[in-house]
Amino acid sequence: MGKSIICISLVFILFFFFPAAVRASVQQDFDFYSFLKSGGKYLMDYKLKQMSLAEKVGQIFQIGFSGFKPDAKIKDMIENHYVGGVIYFSRNIKNPEQTARLSNELQTLALNAGARLPLFISTDQEGGVVTRLKGATHFPSNMALGAAGDKKLVNKVGKAVGV
Repeated sequence: MGKSIICISLVFILFFFFPAAVRASVQQDFDFYSFLKSGGKYLMDYKLKQMSLAEKVGQIFQIGFSGFKPDAKIKDMIENHYVGGVIYFSRNIKNPEQTARLSNELQTLALNAGARLPLFISTDQEGGVVTRLKGATHFPSNMALGAAGDKKLVNKVGKAVGV
């Protein structure tokens, strides 16, 4: 009689509680329909929910480094401290090909370290004298654009730079 009660209890637990646990775990999985419907917001929310507090804090930081290749310090920051982005200065850029290789190498480091988001890579490219990207289109500085006194020109340059 005691074994029967235990068996009935186990069947009851499995029948009523196991499906609820499975449904709860399935609800945590990625919902492709919601992703398509949201235009990407769902993906960001999904990824952020999976991140630890340390990973979220690391995403706030965008840091620079020295050299044309990743050094030990930037590797450590990407692999162990979840840094969210990297900014290039003239000390990092030779030409478009090298810059592309550098960007790919940094993104690969982040991916291999388990980053949930790609690195945000930017450069100190203000225009005018501060032009880091060799071989790219160069625009006048903001001071020169302001001195021209042509709002339409400023608007055109802004649209071209913002693309």
